[in-house]
Amino acid sequence: MEKLDLITSTYQERYTLIGEDGKPTNVVKEHQITTDSKVPKLGLMMVGLGGNNGTTVTAGILANKKHLKWETKRGEASANFYGSFTQCVTTKIGMRVGKDRDGNSIIQDVYAPIKSLLPMVDPTELVVGGWDISSLDMYQATKRAMVLEPDLIRQLKDDLSEIKPLPAVFNISYIASNQEDLSLIHISEPTRPLYISYAVFCLKKKKKKK
Repeated sequence: MEKLDLITSTYQERYTLIGEDGKPTNVVKEHQITTDSKVPKLGLMMVGLGGNNGTTVTAGILANKKHLKWETKRGEASANFYGSFTQCVTTKIGMRVGKDRDGNSIIQDVYAPIKSLLPMVDPTELVVGGWDISSLDMYQATKRAMVLEPDLIRQLKDDLSEIKPLPAVFNISYIASNQEDLSLIHISEPTRPLYISYAVFCLKKKKKKK
């Protein structure tokens, strides 16, 4: 069967094996690495989607996708992926013969971006979702977090308003005391030692109403 949409390469691992008699033996071991060249659609599900981290990640993805610029108290800022390993980091891929300032031949290291070496998911194409103890949509949650600049939040209002977290169940014993008021769904017994699924919780709640 012909292999389509695959990238195959051979990597040679070299190491020295020391025998029981103390003598070294050089070993060359070949590895065949196969990578699918077709990038799949990828979803990102976050626990605590409406929190500081969830709102910042979501807004950051959208801002980069829309190539946004916004005003801050320090001047204009623009969306970027600074700090991202896959989008910004480079790695050494080899060497080449170059010239120094005096025209002499020198050996130079050659670097390339990580994302250019293998097919990778474009972070702006991530489908974002998740759970939260608050039912606020992501626009309201982002405003509440007070992390991002107001001008950026304003530009993302329509996109963020369309994202609503799935309901999450939590035990008050495991969260900060100032988070209790944010929850619309919680387990009534704070010291419950057992885990409870959302489906079971809803069933129990329904029976109590009857």
